[in-house]
Amino acid sequence: MMVKLWHNKGYTLIDVLISFMIISIFSLLAINVVPLNNDHKLFVYHYLYHQMYSIYHNEHVVLDSITGCNIKYPIEFNNHGNVNMAQTISCLNDEYVVELGWGKIKKR
Repeated sequence: MMVKLWHNKGYTLIDVLISFMIISIFSLLAINVVPLNNDHKLFVYHYLYHQMYSIYHNEHVVLDSITGCNIKYPIEFNNHGNVNMAQTISCLNDEYVVELGWGKIKKR
């Protein structure tokens, strides 16, 4: 005598909802773990923007801080885009050297 199993037809609606809930919980946890602030990667662009802004508007500009970067002293650009003080700036894994004079920046 052969008995047919009617409950062996795949996922039911409850199984799908439970698996969807588990996947959504893990994805929410993964989103919170990944840092969304990437300003430290854009430091060079912020630096060059402030330098060009000081040249274009012919005024004194100060770059105080960028999140993720350790700037000991504010970077000051005069109206010609020159830097008033050389320094080394560390941004997480990268180090940048700001040279005196023309304000050239190098990644170290």
